[in-house]
Amino acid sequence: MGGEERKKRMYKGFRPPGGIIHGERTMELVREFGVEYISPAGRDAAVVKFGGGKKEQKQEKKEGEEGEGEEGEGEEGEGEEGEGEEEKEDSIVILPFRWSTVDAYYYMETFSKLRTIKGELPEAVQTEETLKKFYIAQIDSAIAEGQAQQQGKEKGGGAKYLSFLFHPFLNDSPERLQVFEDVVKYLAEKRDQGQVWLARCCDVTEWIRQHPGMVGADPGWDETVWR
Repeated sequence: MGGEERKKRMYKGFRPPGGIIHGERTMELVREFGVEYISPAGRDAAVVKFGGGKKEQKQEKKEGEEGEGEEGEGEEGEGEEGEGEEEKEDSIVILPFRWSTVDAYYYMETFSKLRTIKGELPEAVQTEETLKKFYIAQIDSAIAEGQAQQQGKEKGGGAKYLSFLFHPFLNDSPERLQVFEDVVKYLAEKRDQGQVWLARCCDVTEWIRQHPGMVGADPGWDETVWR
């Protein structure tokens, strides 16, 4: 494998600094180097087409239009066909993070303005228990929303994506480490109950490619600037 090929296959995805994609240049590089997913600030997992601006939403195929791609290897009975190679190359999976699921949003003084803008929390640095309360509430909400969409068979629904970020340097006290462990244990319990799937972003990306109808085309970009 040549140097250029290694470079292109080194990374499967990335999280842009500050959570914002700045201009088409970033998307051009993502496409050039074969990046499979990106994780900007946003709300929902989505598949977005390249070209015409980073916010151009994926257009649904016309009724009766046949795709030329191979059928995905998803579970039987899903009623979803995987995307063809051409469609994969023309789009990117978005696996966004929410600021409310990032520990720095609660623990760091430098995020005080963002807390004020969001209006969810006071400006002051928050306690470990506040983080735990908000994290668990969002887990429960994502589970409930996913179940409701599956039951209602809403188009582009049925799969709710949520990511959590813990920085090691911010969890250096017994109290914060305990909250980290509590959240992880809660997620493990929900996994064991069959209510959530805990997976790496690359695995989630592969699943979405095999079940493209389970997510929409709008990730709910969050371009909040506070510093």
